[in-house]
Amino acid sequence: MSDDKIKAEELTREARLFYERFKQENKEVFDEQNELAKQWFFDPQNIDSMSKAITMYIFRDGVIENYHGRNKHLDDNAMKEVNIFMVNHIAGLLTYALEGNWLQLRALMGYYSTYNKDWYAAEADTSTMDFMFFNHMRIQLKM
Repeated sequence: MSDDKIKAEELTREARLFYERFKQENKEVFDEQNELAKQWFFDPQNIDSMSKAITMYIFRDGVIENYHGRNKHLDDNAMKEVNIFMVNHIAGLLTYALEGNWLQLRALMGYYSTYNKDWYAAEADTSTMDFMFFNHMRIQLKM
């Protein structure tokens, strides 16, 4: 586990425990809030916001941004072009998912999966999401 993940886990441990206890003791409230959050994700009006947030999460606030900061060959205009590309393609994926265009999405996944067979297996990394969620909770509850 990286130092950042360890630090995030330490900072959010108390909030995580509080959250888990809250979920158990307030199941109806939790279920209602979780359903409202789900409905937000299924509202086409939120595709722009989701696309930009996802781009920031998986792309912009990571190795590409670090590379951009160190390497002048990836200048601000190039970075803007790449960000627009990412946001628009993520918006396309989200739009197809919300419209139920599963055949098109499956075909896309099938096409690209032929080119990445030698990549490392995906590992679900939720450490950043957990840190952001539980740190926000900790701040809101002034823990």
